[in-house]
Amino acid sequence: MKEIKDRWQFIIGFVAIIIPLSAFKDELAEIIVDYHFVSFTLSQYLFFLIVSFIFVIHLYAIPYIFSTTKLSNLKIFKHIEFCTYALFLIIILSPSLLLIVYILQLLILQITALNETIKSILMFIIPVIIGIISVHYSRIVVNKYQTSKRLKETSEITELEVKSFELSDKLLKDGYYNQSLFESFKIIENGIYKALMQKGFLFRRAPLVEMIKIAAKFNVFTRSQIEQINQIRIKRNQIAHDISSKVTKAEAKEAQNLAKKIFESTEIIEAENIETNNKYFKGKVFTSLTKAKEISNKTNKPLFIVIYDKSHPELSKLSYSLGYFMEYETTKKIVNNNFIQVLTDSEEPEVKELLPAEEPLENCFLTILTPDNKIIRQEGVYANPDEGLKRTKEIIQEWNKMINSQ
Repeated sequence: MKEIKDRWQFIIGFVAIIIPLSAFKDELAEIIVDYHFVSFTLSQYLFFLIVSFIFVIHLYAIPYIFSTTKLSNLKIFKHIEFCTYALFLIIILSPSLLLIVYILQLLILQITALNETIKSILMFIIPVIIGIISVHYSRIVVNKYQTSKRLKETSEITELEVKSFELSDKLLKDGYYNQSLFESFKIIENGIYKALMQKGFLFRRAPLVEMIKIAAKFNVFTRSQIEQINQIRIKRNQIAHDISSKVTKAEAKEAQNLAKKIFESTEIIEAENIETNNKYFKGKVFTSLTKAKEISNKTNKPLFIVIYDKSHPELSKLSYSLGYFMEYETTKKIVNNNFIQVLTDSEEPEVKELLPAEEPLENCFLTILTPDNKIIRQEGVYANPDEGLKRTKEIIQEWNKMINSQ
């Protein structure tokens, strides 16, 4: 509830200005604003604003009502929150937008060269265009705000993680193994949340057990890491409920090492997901195979490498073949969530080594590479969205079998 109060102080101030105007409702009812295709009184407009603010506040509160339940991260609540911000922005800007429309209509009326029919059409089109522009820019502003909010939360979590790691290290050196494991566990829990949030699986914190299930389901961490996390969680709960339970130095060190790995991997994910401009993929796409391999090793994720010939007139049919292969949003999401994405030219030295000697690159070429440089699959990119989705799922199944057999 505190967040609702903090975030909506601006609404309270805005409404505080509007509500006193209700004392002048009779006077306002006499002022008619005529837009030719619609007209209303200022009294009606003020009533609309008050009702809109009540609706927006109610809509905003809905996700927080469910924030402590298992339903807290249903996508519908994420969409509700986005719509709430956008509606709020449009309502706040509505007086200015109405004024702009009114002025433009007055200017049109002054143009004597236009006949009445054209004037009527223009006066109808102008509000529609301004409305479309307002909705479009509201989306952009809300996206930027939510990205900024996520980055701020990530930064705050990172600061807490650093403090916890320093404390955990000190406690470990001083022989306080129980307390050291507690601090390492904080880093692990924050790291899981941060990783899931960065990948779009969560938009607000959920219970730890629920977050571990999601991380396991979408292979955010390896199977062995998930097992370690659960072991440390069980040990931490034992200490919390039984003060006589003891943690060994080896257990405390193991927890600290895992916490460090998770911390480093989430920092890498955040740094590498800032750039998102690519029409074929979602998220960060590397052009350097060397850099991509570094990230692959640290995150234990395979590489999804698409190779093309930049001297080819159609870039090895990149737009056609890869465009159709990655056409489905589902395919893009799966590839982004499960692979390090690489789109690179065949002239790169390391890339040349991946290509079969007989490959002419008339069509762009797909190579799936494990973090330890083993090829899972190589083939031309198939220009079909159904095949793209099917083959991507097959590759993930092959990778899962490989890591489960380790």
